[in-house]
Amino acid sequence: LVTKEDINKSYDTKKNKNTLFIDLSVPRNIDENISSIESIELINIDNLKDIVNKNYNKRKAEIDKSQKIIDSFLLEFDEWANSRQLRPSILSIKKKIKILIENNMNIKPSIEKTNDENINIKINRVYNKLSDHLVKKIRVASNNGRDKKALEVIKKIFNEE
Repeated sequence: LVTKEDINKSYDTKKNKNTLFIDLSVPRNIDENISSIESIELINIDNLKDIVNKNYNKRKAEIDKSQKIIDSFLLEFDEWANSRQLRPSILSIKKKIKILIENNMNIKPSIEKTNDENINIKINRVYNKLSDHLVKKIRVASNNGRDKKALEVIKKIFNEE
């Protein structure tokens, strides 16, 4: 058995700043009182079990946090993936509105260039407002792409065959 007296005789605390003794034996081979010597730390088998358990509990708590982070990103990804199903219908709606506007612009009588620019600006504003309004309504009606039946109806109405 290594005792405190043995360490005091052979150990110079001024030369040896920090020293760690690990006693893995049962029964113990190192006297627990040596940890009272300055700059000496004693770890025995029981201490190791406590350290392992403490670290295990910390890791377990981090697993729960990690799972919550993953779950939130999964929800966000699902929202994004569902909304992507609406994209073909939305593009088709915008294309049809644009074609409708262009076809009606060709009918108008000849107007001065400055008026043409003003008309184009106003038409683009109307186009943006109308298409944004339709897109919002489609997202609501299809529960952002999750309602498969509504999605099929929207595709039948707006997608080109």
